Amino acid sequence: TLRTRKGSERHEEEKKEQNRKEERRESLKEIILWIILIFSGFLFGSVMFSRIIPQITRKKDISELSSDKNPGAANVFKNCGVKLGIICLLLDMLKGFMMPFIASMLMDTRNFAFSLVMTAPVIGHALGMFNSFKGGKCISTSFGVMLGIMPVSRIGFLLAIIYVIFSVIVKINPHTLRSIISFSLFAVLSLIILPFFGRFVIALGCLFISLVAIVKHVVMAKAETEREADELESVRK
Repeated sequence: TLRTRKGSERHEEEKKEQNRKEERRESLKEIILWIILIFSGFLFGSVMFSRIIPQITRKKDISELSSDKNPGAANVFKNCGVKLGIICLLLDMLKGFMMPFIASMLMDTRNFAFSLVMTAPVIGHALGMFNSFKGGKCISTSFGVMLGIMPVSRIGFLLAIIYVIFSVIVKINPHTLRSIISFSLFAVLSLIILPFFGRFVIALGCLFISLVAIVKHVVMAKAETEREADELESVRK
């Protein structure tokens, strides 16, 4: 009957509207989760373990003891020994690992937001918000991110291979130049290789990470050069 048909149509409309509301709720939940992952990664990345732990355990400020003023694990190895250096290295890698790993297990890694989750801890480490905005060079944290995305991509092996080649086989010095060349090559190769496997978003993440690391190395190298020039000038005076 006509009444039955109208009732059925009304029921269908109500069901569609309910489905649309449910989809909007799910979409909002996903957006909120992406935001949490991105900002958590940034905040965790901003914690300078390699400066904090030596200060607490050895009463040493590695930023002041090192020529490049870098609050990174390499300077912990130099100034505090292997044991503490390994601890700080693992913690610097852990802050890059955590949020990308969680996102790779729970979220759609084809979503552009995944590239931001990859980049956030590296930006946090580079900026060093909790260290008077004096961040590190991002190498350990970048490798932590590469480990974090292992469930969906093994591209981190490429970065490791490039570093080994330029450190052992074709030695590039100083270390700053080696890192700039390594991250530049990694970015280019990632953009070439990953899209063939349907991982364009991860390629973007690798590009963003590389750009942050390159800029940070350039900025810190310039600052170190200026410090050396100032010291030389003061000696002449």
